[in-house]
Amino acid sequence: MSDQPDLTDDVRLARSEGLVASEVNGETVILSIERGHFFHLNATGSRIWNLLDAPMTVAALSAALSERFAVGIEECRRDVTEFVAGMLERGLLERV
Repeated sequence: MSDQPDLTDDVRLARSEGLVASEVNGETVILSIERGHFFHLNATGSRIWNLLDAPMTVAALSAALSERFAVGIEECRRDVTEFVAGMLERGLLERV
């Protein structure tokens, strides 16, 4: 996945419209009806998805996950940025 230098701490993210999501055994399955694709998120990805029930900045998302998983904020921010960049590329999230 490419580095996202424009995905700064103040970028607000939200779930994209037109997706159907369901939690199964602590993991999330998302269906894009428009594209006809489905996506599977592990427990950590599901936590990100759940946090984005309301729009949130990259900084707030990173802080919440850093605290939840006891990971250093810089490492967490790198991982979050990479993960949400992939979700943006796949149309699961959008900038708001």
